[in-house]
This record gives sequence, C-alpha cells and structure tokens, in this order.
Amino acid sequence: MACSDAVNGGAYLAAADGENYLLTGTIARAGFVKGNAGVALWDMKDEGAYAEWLDAGEKLCPGG
Repeated sequence: MACSDAVNGGAYLAAADGENYLLTGTIARAGFVKGNAGVALWDMKDEGAYAEWLDAGEKLCPGG
C-alpha cells in the first residue's frame, strides 16, 4: 500500500497483479488506478478486511 503523489491523492494498494487499486480518497491521475479495491479485489465479501485496509489507508495517508 502506498500514498499517491497526485493532487487530491488518496491511499492505493499496489497489488500483486501489477495494478493499483484505490483504497480511500481520490487519485487525480487518469488511469493510475485500475479500480476500487473494495469492488475489484474483495467485492465486499470480507467487509472486516476491507475496513482494516481503509483504516490503514487513512492512518498512513491522512491527506487522502
């Protein structure tokens, strides 16, 4: 997981498939994220895990 350096940057997950997925906030760079992590990776089936990722993203990237 990392923070975007774009304006309006949010937290994103650099996934094992080589793509970036948005966790929280907004990524301003077009095409930088493939989709929302909650939809594309977890499909909200494991809400606890997704909530933990969101919480971590907000703590690590408070400007998101």
